[in-house]
Amino acid sequence: MILKSHLCGIAVTFDRFDANDIREPESLKIQTEFSNSLQNGRPQGSLYSQQKRKIADACEWMRLNGSNKPIIFVATSPGFTDLASEGKLIQKFTHNIRNGYECKNYVWVREFTQAGYPHFHFVADMPRFDIGGLTQYWSSLFNSTANNSVRLGTSPNKFGKRNFYLTNKRMCFYLTKYLGKGIGDCEKGAMKGKRSFRTFAVSQELTKNSAPTEFKGQMKRTGKVFEAFHVSGKYVPLHEDERIWQNCTSYLTDQDVRSRWRWKYTGFSNTFKGYPKEWKFKPKQDEQPKAEQPAQIDCPF
Repeated sequence: MILKSHLCGIAVTFDRFDANDIREPESLKIQTEFSNSLQNGRPQGSLYSQQKRKIADACEWMRLNGSNKPIIFVATSPGFTDLASEGKLIQKFTHNIRNGYECKNYVWVREFTQAGYPHFHFVADMPRFDIGGLTQYWSSLFNSTANNSVRLGTSPNKFGKRNFYLTNKRMCFYLTKYLGKGIGDCEKGAMKGKRSFRTFAVSQELTKNSAPTEFKGQMKRTGKVFEAFHVSGKYVPLHEDERIWQNCTSYLTDQDVRSRWRWKYTGFSNTFKGYPKEWKFKPKQDEQPKAEQPAQIDCPF
C-alpha cells in the first residue's frame, strides 16, 4: 500500500501496482481486478478531493515557510472575456505580481459571478501592496478603468468579519473549502457541464515544495514468535510481521499511523482517508446524530 501524508493534515492510503508486479501471474490477476474496479472511482479520491488537498497543502506551505504572511485577495473581471483570452490575462497578472510586487508564491482558483464574469481567488506570499495600483493594472488588461476590480480579504461572514491573512492550519483547510466550494448553476452554464471541479493554479516552485510525503508500506519480520504449529513431529514457529511505511528519508510504523490519524473507509477498493485526531468535527445544524454503522472493511492497519 501507499500512504500520502499531506501538509494540510490529511493522509490517504491506497493500493498502487508497480510495473514490475505484472511479472507474477497472481499479481497480474490482482492488478486486473484492481484496474476493473477503477471504473467506479479513483484510488486517491475524486478529482475534486485531490484539488482541495493540493490547494490546502500549498496554502499551508506558504503559511509555514513564506517570506510574508500569505495575503488573501480577489481579482474580478471588470468585463466579459472568452476562455481563450482568459489564460493570457491571468498569466500577465501573475507575471506582474511576481516581478512588480515581490510575490514569491501563489495559488489562485477561478469562480464565475452571477453575471458570468470570471473572478480569481488568490492566496499569495507577498508583502502588503498598493491595491489602487494593482487594481488599475488588472482593469487595464480588460481596457477598463474600474477602480474596484481587486478586493482584499474573504467575503464577510455572518458577523461581517473578513479574513485578510492565513493565520492557522485549520484556516488553510477551511479556506480550501471556501475556494473549492461546489460549482454553482451559473458556472455550470459557462462550462457547459464539462467540468465538476474548478480551474486553479499553484505556482511552479510551490507545487514542488508542497507535494505530499509518500510512504510505501512493506511487511518486515520482527523476530517475535506468536504461535507454533506441530508438523511431522516438529514445532514450526510462526513469526510476527510488522508493516513499516518508509521512503528514502524516514519511516512510520503501523502504531504511528494509527496514532496520528482517525481513519475512514472511502468506499472504494482498499482506500482510506485519515483525519488528524485533534480535529473536532461538528455536525451541521440540519443533521441529526446517526447510529454508528459497522465498518464495511476493517482498516488494514
